[in-house]
Amino acid sequence: MTYNRTLPLMHGNGQTTAFDHSRLPLELWRLIIEFAPNADQRTCLFVSQSFHEIALYNLFSRVIIWFGLWKVQWSEFPDEGREEEDALLMSQRNNTSWEILRRITRDAAFARIVKDLSVRAYAMDDRVFEMRCLLDALECLPNLHTFRWYGEGPPMESIVLDTLSRSCSATLTQLSMPIISDCGPLLARFSRLQFFCLGGESAQALALTSLEEEEEIYTCLENVSHTLRRLWVQGTAIWSAPMRLLSGLQEMFLLMPCNLDGLSIVFHHCDELRSFGLFTQHSNCAEELRCAMETMPNALPQLTSFKLHMYSQSDSLALTNALYAFLRSKKELRRLDVQTRYVSEVDQLAPFYDLLPTLPKLEVVGMKIKGRLFTQEDLKRLDERLPLALTALLIEHNYLSLEEGSLQGLIDMLRKRKGLRYLHILDCMYHIDMKQQLLEDHPQSLELLGYGPHLRWIDRDPETGLSAYTRSWSYASVEFRNVHSFGCEDWEWLLRSHGLGGPDDLPPGIYT
Repeated sequence: MTYNRTLPLMHGNGQTTAFDHSRLPLELWRLIIEFAPNADQRTCLFVSQSFHEIALYNLFSRVIIWFGLWKVQWSEFPDEGREEEDALLMSQRNNTSWEILRRITRDAAFARIVKDLSVRAYAMDDRVFEMRCLLDALECLPNLHTFRWYGEGPPMESIVLDTLSRSCSATLTQLSMPIISDCGPLLARFSRLQFFCLGGESAQALALTSLEEEEEIYTCLENVSHTLRRLWVQGTAIWSAPMRLLSGLQEMFLLMPCNLDGLSIVFHHCDELRSFGLFTQHSNCAEELRCAMETMPNALPQLTSFKLHMYSQSDSLALTNALYAFLRSKKELRRLDVQTRYVSEVDQLAPFYDLLPTLPKLEVVGMKIKGRLFTQEDLKRLDERLPLALTALLIEHNYLSLEEGSLQGLIDMLRKRKGLRYLHILDCMYHIDMKQQLLEDHPQSLELLGYGPHLRWIDRDPETGLSAYTRSWSYASVEFRNVHSFGCEDWEWLLRSHGLGGPDDLPPGIYT
């Protein structure tokens, strides 16, 4: 479900209109306030007691706690002249975090509102005092169902998990955390866990796992609840995971395994799997993936989502053919995102992308296309294969040059997709910055446009019908994006694992 961003607000065109809010039932006001911008929700805190309660829930059911300041890092262009601005932002965030943690510990009614808590830890020191405040607050959250930890400043320690297990082990259903020592037995206390991400929602996922970390991951997988349905995990410990865990999974996302030795076991035991994803940069994985797919072409019969990001020079035409044979029987497939070297080569485009028209339910697609010259013939080939029923599309465009007229042809092709609501372009060669053209001539259904690390909603004037972009998402919003950011699970899935190294890792990067 996508949030409707055009619901009427209480303040329009910068003017305030007197209105007796009691004339509408409270149920309608709940919907209106839920979809209002944060600034309007804060105004609702002071309208009436009933509005205060509704707005308070919408503003603080999801809480972000900051330690320090996250910012885009790049070595070529040092961030000069922003020290004062950064210091002010860090002070504001730290003060807000402190006020939230203090209120949680002092106000039981407020603590019951908090359902989702994320920690973004990017301080330059240990922050002992702040950690103690966080632990005190975690002890007071009886209804928490989601907890996420990003960053290593300070690193998450087992005492955080221990505190969570004592306060909300019966309510926590989603947990995302880095790999830490001595946490395996603590996981056994969480009896309702449905989503578990170990090491993989940020740039930390790109690091190779050590032998000690692999052993810790295995211990975690041994202890995780039988209720688990979604697993994102780093490394290769998954190949030794208990069969009881594999048999119940509906989603699996594997990050940076150095081999795929156990993939056939996963294919054999994961009959319930609906979503499978793999991100790896290791050269031997391409051949092992090909062997697993050729050996078990009918595995994962209920698959609806398939994501493969394989950055390996050993990628081959044989793997492309194996992918085609493996996926062509998956008639329930709705979402497909394949980024490999050989699939994207222009002269090999047809063998794999002939698959697309054969998947009747396909509506979310991510693809990488590359070659020397992007021609009208290439465009025609894409147009013939991309489903007309697309609702979301990501294209990583890596052609050295464009044939005259191909850019307008690409826009015309997109306009044929009448249901396209989210489009994202990763422009590796700085050729296809179409923001202005798409603003003036886009599919009427389009709501969100991404160009590299820049994401902008499209607003329309209800009287004139003219379109305008909203402000670009902040880089922090891009880095820590989730389903709530997009308002649509499909869109979050499509951009997932793109730009794992940070916003500047989404071509053409932040200087565009």
